[in-house]
Amino acid sequence: MKLSRQFAYVCPVTLLFASVLAWADHEPQSYSYSGARSRSNAIEFKPSTDPRLLNRERIGSDQVIKQKMDELLEGFLSTGLAGIAVQGSDIYYEKYRNGDEKNLYPAWSMTKSLVSLAVGHALCDGYIKSLDEPAQQYVNDVQGTIWGSATIRQLLQMRSGAPKRSLDSGGDYLYSQTSSGLDMVRGVFAVTEVAKRFNSLPESAPPGSRYAYSNVDTDTLGLVVAASTKQPFGRYFESAVLGGAKLEHPSIFHVDRSGHPVTHAYFFASLRDFARLGQYVLDLYAGKTGNNCLKEYVSQALTPYTEATNPVNKSPIGYGFQFWLDTGFGQSKQEIARMSGHQGQDIFINLRTGKVAVVLGWKASLRAKSWSPSGIAEWLSR
Repeated sequence: MKLSRQFAYVCPVTLLFASVLAWADHEPQSYSYSGARSRSNAIEFKPSTDPRLLNRERIGSDQVIKQKMDELLEGFLSTGLAGIAVQGSDIYYEKYRNGDEKNLYPAWSMTKSLVSLAVGHALCDGYIKSLDEPAQQYVNDVQGTIWGSATIRQLLQMRSGAPKRSLDSGGDYLYSQTSSGLDMVRGVFAVTEVAKRFNSLPESAPPGSRYAYSNVDTDTLGLVVAASTKQPFGRYFESAVLGGAKLEHPSIFHVDRSGHPVTHAYFFASLRDFARLGQYVLDLYAGKTGNNCLKEYVSQALTPYTEATNPVNKSPIGYGFQFWLDTGFGQSKQEIARMSGHQGQDIFINLRTGKVAVVLGWKASLRAKSWSPSGIAEWLSR
């Protein structure tokens, strides 16, 4: 296996955010807290028999995070649904405006970061030989396409060279009042068909030459994991990622018509389990779990290869392997990592303090507050 470092800084560059277009809020508000079982095309994962311990005794003991989270969830015209803040095995804040502790919320594009972890596991388990191999070496369905020619590393960095024509800020291709993502989850076509379907669109670029936020990059990574491990993506994902995170509640993936998960967005989990997934990233980064290969992979995944300015709060940001890096916050450029979904879903992870905060919403406008330097980031860095 090969983990060679290939940094590709592009500054300045315009990072496309899932919060820019109104189209991104295409699902009704209720879907953001009751959509997990709204479709029959889903697979469900069982919780761990030994879930990661999270104590509730210290809830309310930290007035800083209580104030900041309450402002997010209960402030004027808030679109927040739930929030939690943890450090180590202690929960310092937990609140639900819709649903309860067992409710399953959509991850939306936070799912991309979890797919990156699955790629890391497949690499370190020896199924993927190198991140610098082209995707088509593993997946026949992307042969001869832009995404097939791109290396796994380039797909992780959103640098496939994906066509920009009809590509919206949330990573979907838009057409005829629908989108590539919706059509996959609605059963119009399978994930295996998506690369060839959109390969001929104009405004493509050579692989590795530029950043462009494309859901097909992540969908291709899901196919690579399934093909390289020779097992369904869901089965490997459950064993490697969810098993490592030790979740308390069931979780769900919506799938395409072939039964393959739509890996760029459609994972659902409980609020506490999203916090556990953030803690799992921390543990891998620190080498507390997994092996040296996984530690090195996660270190690279949380390195900003593309840098720009956050359009919401004008602070520096970066993009790693399907993770966002808030490079303007904290004491260093590589301190706060973020997993983000387009309707205000965020898992904030401070790699120095070991704090994790999760905010779940139903509209992208929530980010104007949750991404504020004087907001959650201030608590994370204390």
